[in-house]
Amino acid sequence: MAPLLSIVIPTYNRGFFLEQLLFSIDHYARAEEIPKDLLEVVVVDNASTDGTPAICQDYSTRIARFRSVRRTELVAAEVNIISSSLVATGEWVWTFGDDDIIHAGSLKKIINLLHHLSADIVFLNYSSVWKNGTTRHLERLSNLESTSTPIPLGNLITQRYFFQIISFISASVCRRACLAAVDYAPYQTGFVPAYSHVLVKLEAFAKRPALFIAEPLLAQRLDNTRVNLEADVRTVSSGITFFKGCLSLIERGCVDANELWAMSAGEPGMQPVFVHDMLAGHFFGNRRFAPGSNNFETVQRFLLDEGEHLPHSVQRWLRLLLGGK
Repeated sequence: MAPLLSIVIPTYNRGFFLEQLLFSIDHYARAEEIPKDLLEVVVVDNASTDGTPAICQDYSTRIARFRSVRRTELVAAEVNIISSSLVATGEWVWTFGDDDIIHAGSLKKIINLLHHLSADIVFLNYSSVWKNGTTRHLERLSNLESTSTPIPLGNLITQRYFFQIISFISASVCRRACLAAVDYAPYQTGFVPAYSHVLVKLEAFAKRPALFIAEPLLAQRLDNTRVNLEADVRTVSSGITFFKGCLSLIERGCVDANELWAMSAGEPGMQPVFVHDMLAGHFFGNRRFAPGSNNFETVQRFLLDEGEHLPHSVQRWLRLLLGGK
């Protein structure tokens, strides 16, 4: 029988953190009396050169339904992340960062929730801690209240700071059948954009019911530099490839342009995250717009003044976000 939940952990050369995470999952599964047939744990190893294989071998004898999938060649970090769900067998998939921290009681709460859930994706609030894993930085990322019943994902992504929820790989539990319907090929070839996993979630779930849990069930570890950056060599952080992906989703009707724009706004009155962080430094000559300026008016004015110098695909995407203006 297929498990109810697969916890899938993409990893690369972070055996120290991976071992802590696997210990926590094993400990909480036993302490919270999670039936062994309900939970699967899968580590997707991106050809690590540290002690990761030995750690996986050790936990294969501890966790009842444990598997490790080891790549023979290093791939882009985003490719390893977005394709990890393909090896899961559970009805639900929880992709979990190898250095993130699961809170006590969270596993049982999620298992209980998933039994009769009508939503297709569950977003999780989270806290943040510093690298040592104990010094608290932020009690909770979002002050949104829990949604008592599933609502369209489009309604959720317009909420303040929600990009930081959907872009955190460990902050969502997804119905595997919806992920399986996505064509992953465009997200795994050539130069892979940062936040490809966001594009995958938007394609798979933008038109589907979603749930948000306000109680922080996990923690993000801050100031945790990668041991080796080789896995990021083919990941493009400039934003242009990500923008093309956004444009494709809009044109195919996967996501509404106005909803995507709203998700990009860090907070009211501030320049949107997409434009400010991903686009401005590369195509706007590091120009920064004045805080307090209206998002639509700011970008519309910039398009009129300097838009001809932007790549055509970016112009089209911004105009779509502006409602065709």
